[in-house]
Amino acid sequence: MTKRNLTILGGLLLGCGVFVSFRDSGQARGVARALEAKDDRNSVPARPATGVAELKVAIKEWEVPTKGAHPHDPAVGGDGALWFTEQLQNKIGRVDPKTGAFKEYPLKIEDSGPHGLVADSSGNIWFTGNGKGYIGKLDPRTGAVTEYKMPDAKAEDPHTPVFDGRGIMWFTVQVGNFLGRLDPRTGKIDLKTPPTANSHPYGIAVNHKGIPFFCEFAAGRSPAAAHGHRCERQHLFYGLQRRESGAA
Repeated sequence: MTKRNLTILGGLLLGCGVFVSFRDSGQARGVARALEAKDDRNSVPARPATGVAELKVAIKEWEVPTKGAHPHDPAVGGDGALWFTEQLQNKIGRVDPKTGAFKEYPLKIEDSGPHGLVADSSGNIWFTGNGKGYIGKLDPRTGAVTEYKMPDAKAEDPHTPVFDGRGIMWFTVQVGNFLGRLDPRTGKIDLKTPPTANSHPYGIAVNHKGIPFFCEFAAGRSPAAAHGHRCERQHLFYGLQRRESGAA
């Protein structure tokens, strides 16, 4: 290896954060061969480019027994059944995808307008009483429904519920313009108002860190959000979680 080649090799090694001292060109050639061999061992063969396969699906439909039910917001329960709200007929519905068998649970409070629905880890089915300002818990084993009324009369229309990893429920209140938290162990409900007035909190999700995010359906000020909705991090409730867990 010439002196020029040796200089280039040394510069490449230094550029990679490695310092090498060469006594002669033989050492340089040995180091170069060792590096080449290491590169060959670590190389990953490129995967051939593949396109998206053609979508081939069969769509099956089930007719809800109660006419005019306006089925809304489905969720899969722990038993594998599909649960849904019957918004205009004041019922919670269940269908077994294997048999197509339906079961319906009428609600005690008239015109509840059940909207969002989610199952907990114990098999209970929770829903928002969008028309009567409450959150309900249905026990499928007994059919009993427990109601949790909103602590503020302005929180008239709880909308979408979701559970975090600790089993705490978070929910939106659309027209009332609140974000809510419900502790199933105590039934305590906390409400917070978003910074934007009349933002109409709508959809909500919780990430793997337990941080709730929600969409402000009527704000429409974020150019990055689809359909004019704005998604926001729920800072206030995250602060409450941190204090509860003893964090600073």
